[in-house]
Amino acid sequence: TRILTKESTEHKMASDAASAATDASQIGSRMLSYVGQQQLKLQTVPLEVLVKESFSTFKKSLNPTTSLKFTPPERPLYCSIDQSQIKEVIESVLTNAIESLNNTAGKIEISFSSDQVSMDSFPVIFHNDERKDKDYIVCQIKDSGHGISQENLLRIFEPFFTTRFVGRGLGLALTVGIMQSHHGAITVESSSEGTTVRVLLPESQAPEENDSPFEGIQNAFVQQLSGDILLADDEEMVLDVGRNMLELLGLTVHTAQNGQEAVDTIRENNIVFNIVILDVSMPEMDGIEAMKTIRKINPDLPVLLSSGYSEEDLSIKDNQENQPDGFLTKPLQLSDIKATLQKILS
Repeated sequence: TRILTKESTEHKMASDAASAATDASQIGSRMLSYVGQQQLKLQTVPLEVLVKESFSTFKKSLNPTTSLKFTPPERPLYCSIDQSQIKEVIESVLTNAIESLNNTAGKIEISFSSDQVSMDSFPVIFHNDERKDKDYIVCQIKDSGHGISQENLLRIFEPFFTTRFVGRGLGLALTVGIMQSHHGAITVESSSEGTTVRVLLPESQAPEENDSPFEGIQNAFVQQLSGDILLADDEEMVLDVGRNMLELLGLTVHTAQNGQEAVDTIRENNIVFNIVILDVSMPEMDGIEAMKTIRKINPDLPVLLSSGYSEEDLSIKDNQENQPDGFLTKPLQLSDIKATLQKILS
């Protein structure tokens, strides 16, 4: 067996081959989603929480003149979805909304509703014998961009169709297979004043008490963990949900709203923390930079990173310097938090 040095030509060729294989597997996964054959990992969750996470990720890179409005529903709207796949759908729609503004002043509004929807209102591509008139959760994304011509509106779900530059990939076509496999649909209305996209998913009943992330299982979790934990995230909703989950597990929770605040809290040394959870994307100092700084202050303190993107998407595993002690995918799930913390704190 020959060990290749990093400087060798063979090492570079092997690295390039491995990278190409990874890219190919991701393309294969996307193609399976396109034809609706990607295996679903269904969970019953409030759709607005997932959309909020995607919305928060995009808003940090927008033109400052863009007006953003996120109106949550009056009550949680549950649907049974594969969170990573529906996140792809939402982000694809948001990408189109942002690009329609063409880096100029404008507005994007996201709102929710629950309506009795007739299957006849679906675009033909989403019709099949399994669809029935029923209650659907509606996530509406409305922009004030340049709009889509009626001619192009008929083609937006075609693979590789774009009115922008070449090489945009599957685009909205990717959403077709995903929405078909979720028994949902996407409707698009557009004019010179902007575009309104509605993502429709069958509404589900709220989880039974025994399946709730907060109730019914409390007796099984409380008292199993203890200690002080620092949770850092710039989204108030995530902090609230995370705090509730961690307190349910028996931990004393302290919070920070950005990476610098988390670092300052550790540096003050007033509290002996058992673990830190850092969101990857935060203002002033992101989670990875905060992790590096915290490790200089206290090398023995375990640090977890969290993100709406997967660990593979962030390429954290490829950089040993950036390797966290654990990783949590958003939206945060109590079972994932519990298993990860038990492993580290034990």
